[in-house]
Amino acid sequence: MKKTKGLFLTGFILVLCMVVIIPASHTRQPQGGKVVVRFWHAMAGPLGEVMKRMIKEFNEKHPQVYVKEEFMGSYSTLSQKTLASIVAKNNPELAQAYESWTAQLVDGDAIVPLDKFINNPEYGLTKAQYADLLPIFIKNNTFVNPRDKKKYLYSLPFNKSSPVLYYNKDMFKAAGLDPAKPPTTHAEFIEYAKKLTKDFNNDGNIDQYGYTTIGSAWDFGNVLYQKGGRFLDETETKVAFNSKEGAEALQFFLDLIDKHKVAYRTSGFNNQTDFTAGKVAMITGSCVSREFMKDQITFNWGTAQLPGDKRKAVVVYGTNICIFKNTTEVKQRWAWEFIKWFTSTENTARWAAETSYLPVRASALKSSRLQEHFKKEPDAKAAIDQLAWAEYEPSSAGWFRSRDYLIGAIDETLLKKATAKEALDKVAVKVQREIDKALKK
Repeated sequence: MKKTKGLFLTGFILVLCMVVIIPASHTRQPQGGKVVVRFWHAMAGPLGEVMKRMIKEFNEKHPQVYVKEEFMGSYSTLSQKTLASIVAKNNPELAQAYESWTAQLVDGDAIVPLDKFINNPEYGLTKAQYADLLPIFIKNNTFVNPRDKKKYLYSLPFNKSSPVLYYNKDMFKAAGLDPAKPPTTHAEFIEYAKKLTKDFNNDGNIDQYGYTTIGSAWDFGNVLYQKGGRFLDETETKVAFNSKEGAEALQFFLDLIDKHKVAYRTSGFNNQTDFTAGKVAMITGSCVSREFMKDQITFNWGTAQLPGDKRKAVVVYGTNICIFKNTTEVKQRWAWEFIKWFTSTENTARWAAETSYLPVRASALKSSRLQEHFKKEPDAKAAIDQLAWAEYEPSSAGWFRSRDYLIGAIDETLLKKATAKEALDKVAVKVQREIDKALKK
C-alpha cells in the first residue's frame, strides 16, 4: 500500500460532491462543557439499541466526556460519508470501518495507530490485557503504514460475527434425522438436504427445500476456505479465488440447486424469512441473525457450526472501530477510553450476550455473563467455538469493490451463463486490477 495522502484525498473529491456534509459548527457543539466525541455508525434496530444503552452508560460513568453516536444509515452510506468528511476536514472522532475501508484510511493517513494508546503506561493496556484480545482480531486490525513500512494496530473489533447453520429440528425429526446431530461435512450436508427436500402432494413441485442461499461473497468464501482455497494469496497481492478449490466451491452451490435439486437461490434477507416461515429446513446466516429471527419462529430450531470439507473454516465478518487523526489530542484520548471500555472483558461479554456478536477477549468466554447466557441459549456457543478455525476477508483497499465483482461471478455461474472456472477467471482479472491499484504498482 503506497498510496499518498494527496492521491487519497483527490480520489474522493467526487464522493465529497455527492454526500452532504453537516457543518462542523453544528455538530461539534459542547454538551454542557463536556468533551464531545462523535461516533459515526450504521447500527440500527435492536442491536443499535443495545449499543445506545452502552454508550449512555459510558457517558454516565465518565462525566467529562459525551460520546455522541450519529447514525449514518447503511454501511455504504457510512463509507461514503466518512471518506467525504476527511476531504472536508469534518470527520468524526470515531467510526465503524470494515478492513478494506481501514486500508484506505491508513493509506490516506486519516486515522491514528492505536499502539500509542495501548502502550501508554498511564491509560493503555497491560501486557495481560493486550494478550487477552483474540489473536484473529489483532491480526485483521493490523496494517502496514505506507510511510514508514511498519505494522501498527489501527483499529479494534466492534461488531464481529461468524456464519452458522440454522436448522429446523422439527423438519429433521420428520425426515428421520437426529435433531441433535446436524451435518458436519459437505457430504453429510448434501445427504441431509436431499432428505429434507419434499414434494408432499406429489404434484411435481417442491413444497419444502433442504437449503437456500443468497449467493453472497460471504457464502462463497466460507466454502472456498473449507475446500482449502482462499480469496487472495497470503501476501494479499495476488488473486487466489480462481483456483481449483474456488471452482469447486462455486460448483458446490450450483450442484445443490441444479444437480441435487435441494436448494434455491434467494436474495437479501429472504433466506431468513423463508426459514422462519417453515419453507426451508436449513440456511446459512450470521450468528447475529438469531436476534432478528427468534421471535418469529414457531418451531423447534437449532444453530450449529458450518459443515467442513477438506478443513473446517468460517470467514469472520463485521466492522472495527478506529480513531481519526484530524481531531484534538484530548478528543483522541477520550475516543480511546471509549474503545478500551467497550472492549473490556465485562462489556464485550455483555455485548455478545445481548446481541449475539462475537466477544473479542478470551477472558469474556469464561465470564459469568457469557456462561449464564450459554446455559440459557446453548446454541449461541456454536459461533464462538468456530473462532478456533476462523479466517477473515482481505484487508486490501482494493477488496471493497472486488466483492461486487465476485458476486458477478457467482451470478454468472448460478445462472449458468458460464462455468464456475470461467466466471472466476473472468472476474479475477478485474479484482487483480483493483488490488494492483491499491498497491500502486
